[in-house]
Amino acid sequence: MCPADPPPANRAGVPLKGSRLRWTLELHTKFTAACNELGGPNHATPKQILARMGVPGRGRKEVAS
Repeated sequence: MCPADPPPANRAGVPLKGSRLRWTLELHTKFTAACNELGGPNHATPKQILARMGVPGRGRKEVAS
């Protein structure tokens, strides 16, 4: 058995974060539809938007940014 490779790290040895989300036209369409269903940007929260979008594997921070 081979030992597992360590996770990628930067020059300082700090592990790199996950891959960056590529914001496609499909994701944008789902985002705007979810936001509108929830009453617009002044009423919708990132957690609610993410639940309405139905995109697995995505986090609240990706929607909030």
